[in-house]
Amino acid sequence: MTVDLAQYEATIRRLDSGLAELSRLVHQLPAAAAAAAGRWYMTDPMSFSLTRLADALAGAGAHGIAQVRDLMRGAAAPYLLIGDVQVWGDVRGIATAFVGGLQPAALSVDYYWRGRAAEAYKSVIPAHTAAAGRIGVMADKTQAALGWSVSAALAFYAGLLVVVIQLIVGFVSVLAILGTVVFSWAGLVLAVEEASVGWIEVGVLTALLATALGTQVVQLGNLHSEAADASAFPGGHWPGSSTDRYSDATVTDGDAEWSIER
Repeated sequence: MTVDLAQYEATIRRLDSGLAELSRLVHQLPAAAAAAAGRWYMTDPMSFSLTRLADALAGAGAHGIAQVRDLMRGAAAPYLLIGDVQVWGDVRGIATAFVGGLQPAALSVDYYWRGRAAEAYKSVIPAHTAAAGRIGVMADKTQAALGWSVSAALAFYAGLLVVVIQLIVGFVSVLAILGTVVFSWAGLVLAVEEASVGWIEVGVLTALLATALGTQVVQLGNLHSEAADASAFPGGHWPGSSTDRYSDATVTDGDAEWSIER
């Protein structure tokens, strides 16, 4: 997994500054609506409707900004997850190296060791190889799950930035229409719709992120089952070695249970 952290940091900075700009525009809305409602050609019902619409839009804007800022609390998660991805990659490398080192061609037990102890040692090598291989598989799956989580988070914040930019454009349009001498209800309604759609998109993005991360949670849960697999980890432990049954370390008493190949 390749992650451009510089680009991600730029996205977060732009998102933060975009929220500040959006907040400034939202705060300007009530005053702009009051000024428009006070024009000579506005009837009382029109002024009342305009004020209510502006208040509702400003309230929704403030609530939406608060939601987005709350979502930004998780912006640090990808940094932590990237570190975990690298750690699990190291675990996978160690485990696969262990498996490679236990292969018959690499171990070459028969070249240096003879006797019942050597045979007993060779008999447990497959269990150790299977256990190390299982750790490698689990590390690989964990790394993949965390990697997908990082990718989902990066895509989420990039999408959130696009939505905030759209909202800024929408609120700028609303303020521009309120500031024109020739007031247009049709234009205002269209601008309000554009400004409102963005909050729906925030909800959609959040739901998609939750779904993506939920899938990874299920995947990580499945790893527990693999770790508890008795075929690789009997009794929930690393497979033991049976060579401790052969404690005779003498090679000259005539009944040695092992000897060094000369």
